[in-house]
Amino acid sequence: MKRVKQLVAVIITCALSPIASASVLNDISNEQLLFCANVSGVHGASIESRTAFRNYLVTERGYKYSKLVDSERAYLSGMTEEQQQKAKKAYQDQCADTGNQLFFKGY
Repeated sequence: MKRVKQLVAVIITCALSPIASASVLNDISNEQLLFCANVSGVHGASIESRTAFRNYLVTERGYKYSKLVDSERAYLSGMTEEQQQKAKKAYQDQCADTGNQLFFKGY
């Protein structure tokens, strides 16, 4: 039931906000996209966004999947609970909207 509520909230949010255009996505740096892919791997962040960031980086930016996995593993290794909370907040503040937009664009 919780997942259904989250999905409905995401759909409503996306319906009320403009979907990211290709030019807007092109303006986001690889480093920022990689950061978002990494923080979306933190427990409690959106798995759909994590997948969307990874798929976008592989499909549109030429990243190798293995590089993304290694980067995320290095980012998440040894994180304390406090660091995970900060990463989750960073995801919500900086990455959630873009991740949802990528997801609904089919990435």
